[in-house]
Amino acid sequence: MAVEIKYSQAVRIFLKHLQQNNMTNRWLESFRQTLQGSFKRFIATELSIYPLSLDKIRSRYSKPRQYAFAYSLKRFHTFIQSNPHLCEASFGKAVARFLEHSKELCIATKRAIRNDVFKVVSFDIDDLALSYIPVKVIRDCMRGPSRHMLVRGKRFFKFLRH
Repeated sequence: MAVEIKYSQAVRIFLKHLQQNNMTNRWLESFRQTLQGSFKRFIATELSIYPLSLDKIRSRYSKPRQYAFAYSLKRFHTFIQSNPHLCEASFGKAVARFLEHSKELCIATKRAIRNDVFKVVSFDIDDLALSYIPVKVIRDCMRGPSRHMLVRGKRFFKFLRH
């Protein structure tokens, strides 16, 4: 049976559970930042390419910043369309290939495009059903000792499983 709860709902339930079990505010905030920051970006790198929407960006950012996001997405989508074999790749691989082949862009522009693409994807992850989280993310979390982000992800997935 597929889990159809959204990622943002699952994170709220998990944090509420931790709070009810007397976790300190400092640790709660640390878990919240990880699950809504670096862990979401990690999930984003493993997702397969799908159309990105600027709808949430429009409601949160000023016009100049929206234009920057639109520029980044246009460049990225143009690259994906010119390389159809990347349509099945993960965002992480596609962005890495984009950065490799974008010799005409300066380093700051490449970094901005990468960050913009992953920020848009991470906004979409809030509405992502947990059943669509790539298996590689779960496998990486369930492995032995690793970075604190993956340890917290492991705790999150164990909570959801039980």
